[in-house]
Amino acid sequence: MKNGDRGGNAELLRLREHRNKLVEALQTLSHLLEEYAPTWYSEEHRELAVAALSRSQKRSAGRKTLG
Repeated sequence: MKNGDRGGNAELLRLREHRNKLVEALQTLSHLLEEYAPTWYSEEHRELAVAALSRSQKRSAGRKTLG
């Protein structure tokens, strides 16, 4: 393995960890919005959140199958 590859792998791992934290935050916020249902939280907002979470789950599943 080349030195440049190690740095690239470390950066990739860092980005994945950051992405996982963002997805977790989105899940938490979505749950809170569903639970408290503020008046400004529309069906359109809900659909956007569901779509974003769905895409993130599909990406995660795709990476797991790719290994």
